[in-house]
Amino acid sequence: MALEKEDSALFFKLFEQKPRKGDIKKFEIVDAAIRCVAADGIRGLTYDAIGKRLKIGRSHVLYHFSSIDLILDASIKFITATAQDITVGEIKKAKNPKQQIEAFVNGAFFWAENHPEQVAVLLLFYHFCATQPQYKEIHTEIRKVGQQRLAMMIATGFKDDISEPAKVERIALMAQGLITGNLLAVVTTNKKTDYVNEVRLQTSKAILEMITGK
Repeated sequence: MALEKEDSALFFKLFEQKPRKGDIKKFEIVDAAIRCVAADGIRGLTYDAIGKRLKIGRSHVLYHFSSIDLILDASIKFITATAQDITVGEIKKAKNPKQQIEAFVNGAFFWAENHPEQVAVLLLFYHFCATQPQYKEIHTEIRKVGQQRLAMMIATGFKDDISEPAKVERIALMAQGLITGNLLAVVTTNKKTDYVNEVRLQTSKAILEMITGK
């Protein structure tokens, strides 16, 4: 599968560097790793599997990433940046606070719909988070950023409904958990598009009810 120009641009923006030949190869390795995991699960996260997909030797993969953990780290950074980029794009189109909350939810669901291979890697990442402290720490920071963004939207857009900072943070935490739980439910079960859309809409509705009490 050809690499998307938007994906490579986001990758280089994420790592704040202009693409050199070696950097382009790093992106290709990360992209291949994501596709390997999507196809074969944890068994696909090997130098041999990645090299085979790119038609290069395992030593070439090893040259750019000295450990599989570094490949997974780069993959998670790229996946997180992709999801955030989609979410921010949706939020920018919102015309009022209610639409901003809906956009925040839509971003997560639209990311999962358009990047199913990335979803597979994220699920593997969750497994590592449950068993390895270093990944748990990374995930904690990722969740913290998302919660802070949601809390800021609630605090600035719904001042008449919520004024206590502690309550804003509590609702943001619960809302984030609801989004993640519902998203995991739809991506790990055999559900049709209509059902997924309904879950997405009901997730937004439930969060708005948490915020406004209506």
